[in-house]
Amino acid sequence: MEQAEDIPADVFHDDHHVFLGPGIPDDAGEVPPKALHSGTETISCNPWCFREYLYNANSSGWLAQISRKMTNHEITTREARNVRKRACGARNGAVIECLLSGGIAMPVVADIPEEFEKALEAFRPHFGGPAFEHFKRYVLGLIVSENLTVEGINRIFIQAGHPSSLNRFLTAGIWKQHAVNDVGIDMLKTQGALGSKGWLAIDDTLTHKTGKKIEGVGIFWDHREKRYVWAHNIVTAEFVNPKGDSHPLDFRLYLKEEQGREKRVPFKTKIELAQELVEDALQRGLEIQGALFDNWFASKDFIKFLREKGLHWVTRLKSDRNVKIKGRYVAISEFAAILPRESFRRVQIGARIYQVFSKAVDLKGVGQVRILISYDNEEFSGSPAYFATDQIRWEGTRILKTYAMRWNIETFFRDSKQNLGLESYQLRDLRGIKRHWYLIFLAYSLQVSGLFGIAKKPRRESPPLGELISKTTGNVFSGLVAWITLQLNEGRNREDICRLAYGF
Repeated sequence: MEQAEDIPADVFHDDHHVFLGPGIPDDAGEVPPKALHSGTETISCNPWCFREYLYNANSSGWLAQISRKMTNHEITTREARNVRKRACGARNGAVIECLLSGGIAMPVVADIPEEFEKALEAFRPHFGGPAFEHFKRYVLGLIVSENLTVEGINRIFIQAGHPSSLNRFLTAGIWKQHAVNDVGIDMLKTQGALGSKGWLAIDDTLTHKTGKKIEGVGIFWDHREKRYVWAHNIVTAEFVNPKGDSHPLDFRLYLKEEQGREKRVPFKTKIELAQELVEDALQRGLEIQGALFDNWFASKDFIKFLREKGLHWVTRLKSDRNVKIKGRYVAISEFAAILPRESFRRVQIGARIYQVFSKAVDLKGVGQVRILISYDNEEFSGSPAYFATDQIRWEGTRILKTYAMRWNIETFFRDSKQNLGLESYQLRDLRGIKRHWYLIFLAYSLQVSGLFGIAKKPRRESPPLGELISKTTGNVFSGLVAWITLQLNEGRNREDICRLAYGF
């Protein structure tokens, strides 16, 4: 391999970013960081420099070599550093002007990866030819694009058409989102991801918006931000298997009563929407032990519904829920306050120590349950957490471990917002918004299930979604390198390649 050039003086590095000096238009702003993964560490790389370097015709042989290694995940730390150094070493004003003209981001997807094509082939019968191409591009774009709007996703593809075509695919295309979701769930069942007896985690989340004219948006109280916000409120069901892996199954959009009247649809409470999601999961033939939910869903109506379906449940309780102690109902917090410390048992789950007390009692409006009072420390500091389950014979450790599986749906909300654009949409039409959500569910499950040629590592904890996305992006980016190499070998110059990439 050739010796990498020194990094020029007008490129300044810190631990997280690369900034360009002279040669970049003044309005280019801060250059966003990218990363090349080397197997042992992440190498920060300036995308503008790297893109500029990729157009250096004198390095096509070296690029082909790196492309093959990136595809096979064989690139070493030293080679990754050399990629960064060589990328930042290339300086050509004409290419910079071409890449940054009009503030347009450089496309990064030349071809749909082969493994990705195979993974989505089962969906082909549900789309026409052009719509299927839009479908593949949109799902892949949700995974690898930094800008997760329709325009941002469209922009990352070589020779992309006008973004209005992708917008029409979402808002007016003739395809059934529920059927597409069914295919995705059937794929997971075939793969074994939804096998064995799992738990159904139920929760809702807010997707924050600013436009008041967006269909279905309303004013909701955000408990985390402690203020009212404009948002969509979606209730979601996620299947958590015994190994701890989880996949979103379906959602329901919650509309307030006045919103329902405006749209002329029957009003349904969040509890009724949660019941629909449980019913839907059972009709799919999934083996479900029961449901996991927080105190908002711990209503007597929902618990009665689960009992009628033969499902168990574990929930967290509010401190004012009443339990019968010595013949009279008292708030569970009052009962906890009079318990002597000797009544608690010290247990360890992972690295954390808990002090727990459990007892079979009558929960007002529900009946016989086992409650758990738990401090998340050894010193009894702070306020305890309160839990309940219909599993009367369970001991405290099992209750805690089972309820902890509900956390998977919280991480799904967080990861899909940060990495997949759960609330990044700039659509007004509710049909398009719901389709966007369903395709996010699909993108999430495809990534965490290990498709696209990215097998999950055999370890106890699954890789974070961000790590999986980075690997998929590496596969896609190696395809771009190969495409540029092909254009160079066919005799095209830098300007010709730019015109091919942008379509003008």
